[in-house]
This record gives sequence, structure tokens and C-alpha cells, in this order.
Amino acid sequence: MVADEHEERYVVRPATDGANPARAAPIPLIVKEVVHARLSILFRCRLDRSGAFLAVEHSAFKLFTPASNPLVRLEFDQGQAPASHWHVHADRTALGSLLNAAHRQGPHDVARLHLPAGGTRMRPCLEDFIEFLIRDLGADWVPGWEGVVAEGREVWRRRQIRTAARDAPEDAATTLRALGYAVTAPPAPVAENRVALRGY
Repeated sequence: MVADEHEERYVVRPATDGANPARAAPIPLIVKEVVHARLSILFRCRLDRSGAFLAVEHSAFKLFTPASNPLVRLEFDQGQAPASHWHVHADRTALGSLLNAAHRQGPHDVARLHLPAGGTRMRPCLEDFIEFLIRDLGADWVPGWEGVVAEGREVWRRRQIRTAARDAPEDAATTLRALGYAVTAPPAPVAENRVALRGY
């Protein structure tokens, strides 16, 4: 993984493909020692509204066939509704019929749907996607993977809890007081981040 600074943003992605330095090298998904798919990972970050913390502005975990045809994508786009969403590249006549009945414009392609996945704070993390690849798609693994994935997931969730506490400081203080912690309010009230709390 490498991190590049670009203007006021930071991009985190796998190392570049040697043949094409501008393109991130995909990670092979190996099942029974054969490459059956490729995984692309991208995080684009910026400083949060306080200017003190790095915040994810866009992330994409994309699974492609070896021929580069998309299979599933888990994407997060700050400012898009729903912010966190799945794309499933599949055909299903029954769902197409429902989309037609709902008078949706354009091709009735399942991959065009944005299936909500927890919004800004409660979205799945990379470790969730990796566990999905291993448990549901049979990706090869090495001993100890479960502990590494669980540890990474815990780090992610603890970070999100801290961020959610900054979004709703009074709720965080109320919860801590209920647990027996002594919490003192700051001299000036801290504004809630209603955009994060209410976003789709």
C-alpha cells in the first residue's frame, strides 16, 4: 500500500502496476491456488471539519474477474446518497421487472443500484470485505488470518466510535455518565455534526 498527497487530499492504494505507474496493481484473489478474481482497493482522504483528523472522502473495494469484468463493489462517497453502498453485477429478471414497474429510467441493471450499507459512520470496513472473500467466496487464506482481520476490524470500529462521539458529543457524554464516568462539559458548546448523523 502507498499513500500519495494530492492538493488537500491523500490517496491510499496498493502499490502501482510496474507496467503502468499511474494504475494501482490489483490484488489476486486465489481459490485453491488459482487466481479467480482480482481485488482493487482505494481510499481517498482529506482532513475532517476540525482540521485535526484524517477522514475518508471516498473508498472503493472492487472485485473483478481476471478479464476485468466487475463482480461486486463496496463503495463510500461522502456527499452521495447513500454514502456507503454495494453494487452487485448480476442479472435478475424479477428485479428488472420491479425496476420497470417503479418506472425507473435507463437500463434495469442490478449493478446500477446503490444498496445502502450503513452510511458515513457505520459502513463496513476493508476487513469485512476480506472476510466476505474468504468465507463466502472461498479465497485462499493463511493461518492466523482471522485474528488479523478481527484486530483490524476492532481498530476501525474504535476509530469510528471516536468519530461518532465527535458527531454527537452530548450523546457520548450522556452514555459515559450512565456508565459511571465523570464528564465535564467544555466552556463553549460543541456543535453536533448533523450532516453525518442524518445522511443516507
